[in-house]
Amino acid sequence: MPKGIVLVGWDNKMGSTIEVKFPKDYQIQNKKITQYLVTLQTFGRSSNIQIRDNEDIILIFGYPVREGPANYDFIIVILDSLEESEIPKIQSKLNLEGGNILKTPKPKRSKLFLDFAGNFIKQEQKKIVFMGYPNSGKTTTKLFFFEKIQSEKLLETTFTPTKGIETDRYSLIDSNIALFDTSGQEIERWFNIDETPLIGSDLTIFFITAMDWKRNPEKVKNDLNRLIQLSEKLDESDHDLVLFCHKFDEITENIEEFKISLIDFTQTLDISVFFTSIKDTGNFDIYIGYQLMLRKFSPLFAFINNSLNPLMSRYQQSGNLLFILDSDFTLITDFTHSIEDFDVANIQQFKSTTIKMMKIINLDDNKSSDFITFTYESSAKIVVCLRISKFNPDFSYVIMQADSYQLVDEIYKEYNKMKENFTWVEHNN
Repeated sequence: MPKGIVLVGWDNKMGSTIEVKFPKDYQIQNKKITQYLVTLQTFGRSSNIQIRDNEDIILIFGYPVREGPANYDFIIVILDSLEESEIPKIQSKLNLEGGNILKTPKPKRSKLFLDFAGNFIKQEQKKIVFMGYPNSGKTTTKLFFFEKIQSEKLLETTFTPTKGIETDRYSLIDSNIALFDTSGQEIERWFNIDETPLIGSDLTIFFITAMDWKRNPEKVKNDLNRLIQLSEKLDESDHDLVLFCHKFDEITENIEEFKISLIDFTQTLDISVFFTSIKDTGNFDIYIGYQLMLRKFSPLFAFINNSLNPLMSRYQQSGNLLFILDSDFTLITDFTHSIEDFDVANIQQFKSTTIKMMKIINLDDNKSSDFITFTYESSAKIVVCLRISKFNPDFSYVIMQADSYQLVDEIYKEYNKMKENFTWVEHNN
């Protein structure tokens, strides 16, 4: 946790002045502010600087202002040397959010800064509730996403039914999550206002199996209506409810008709539904559901997406995002099913092979693994693997496709620009 975070603005008459600090009573000498400005001016092109100042580590993120030669608005993060392992994540957040703060007009940016700084000092814990029928995939989904257990192992394992409520705490990229996994056998308890785990929940995922809907849709409809009524009684205005129709791989006939029947009903309740399965490393919908959690709870994930958007939008017609891997080389976002001309016959094998290759390449950590291209079997497309751990250590690679080496060259140049913007200069004071 940083000792202090300081927003410094440039004033034509007074020079560098402190606009706001967090915490409010944090003390920093004016001569230090001047010293950090001079450091920014000295390094010129780079406005991302890391300094070791006695026992402290100082991160300075600067943005040049128009008035005067080489003057800067800047954010200072002061860390204890014991927090060195946290530096890459903090640098990433500064890179992704700092520019937006410093570009905002002075009267408005104090609030942005305080929200940003407060997230460092005190991370709010979010609550997710898994609720639903017995044997509907609540625990396996928890283990698949949050504990990253391979789907093959989960499918081979027989789990003892959950009793009561099991509470686990996880780190979801840059957010803290408390996950309440409830017993399906005791589902009637959770509809009781005195025992329900929905109180204070930010997101509830209600689990059914595909066969539950196929065999008894009226029961599913009734229980979803009861859940909404309970949420209204609790007055959980910020509470989101989504439906996971799990084990969807068991539906082998009239698939579209099955999906439409459930979608038509959930739309009347304004509930999003995902047709999920963990078979064969997970289907498209289960990753979309995971992305929903990431976007809702992880500001950094949204900023990572936004930082990639300029790269993606520039090559929208011929370059496509396939998937993103986290720091453990686990697939966390999957876009392959949304690409009409993605012509690899066995998509699951392609994903598995690509992930294994990334793991092997990264056993020997070297810069040559930052940007990798290859073609897959007879596909005319070129697969491009960009290492994005430099932008945030919670991620490893973004996997794209391109249809020409000219496009690959353009992506390479754009990627290097992004890397340059994220580069931090280390300086011993």
